[in-house]
Amino acid sequence: DEMESIRSNIKLWLDLDQPTHSDTDIEALQEALEGRFVRGESLRHFVRIFHQSILTYTNDVLKSTTIPQFTITYLLDALKEVGPSYEDSRIKALKELDEPHVAMLLAARRILVRDVDLDEEHVLPKPLTLERILDEYIHKFKHGSGVDVSFMIDEFREMVEIGIFRPSAEHSGVLPLRYKGGRLIDDMDEPTLRRLPLHMPLQLQREFTTSVVDELKGPTELIEWGKRTN
Repeated sequence: DEMESIRSNIKLWLDLDQPTHSDTDIEALQEALEGRFVRGESLRHFVRIFHQSILTYTNDVLKSTTIPQFTITYLLDALKEVGPSYEDSRIKALKELDEPHVAMLLAARRILVRDVDLDEEHVLPKPLTLERILDEYIHKFKHGSGVDVSFMIDEFREMVEIGIFRPSAEHSGVLPLRYKGGRLIDDMDEPTLRRLPLHMPLQLQREFTTSVVDELKGPTELIEWGKRTN
């Protein structure tokens, strides 16, 4: 709670103060002190930045005959010294996927982005399923040709095992949650697997961004397709 109070006060200060720093520097600091902290992935990163800025400030106080003002410069310098937060292990895992995995991942992303738009229009979207993912990739990228569906399904099972996709909540009494936890779902027949409601444990707007898509392994045509929704 104390760290949250400190973070909130710093954010308010950043909003009100008019420092002589570039907008890019300020945005980077805001991201470090607010965005990543909110995601819960790097409280330690926030603490390291704050701690380093206090150490530098304290050293300046000891060397000065007057008490200097604690300015944003201390935080910006600390951010540069500490470096960026560690990369989320889930994002790192995405960047290690091979092309068939990336194809399904991007197909799912396209579907989910469109579903967000439907939700904003108060239209209830269908659950994300392997059936929808395969249809998106086969018909909207491959145009119905040159896809080994059995191979893609095997690749999908691996993605469930490593947690890229997760079974969603109970649906129609099938109880897919009994397969959660990264378990390889070899005992599920293909028709059931295709209909299994899924979710991706990633936030589209804050984590699975187009900049992350640019770093995935795959042909340029596939990557560019994954950034679009049409």
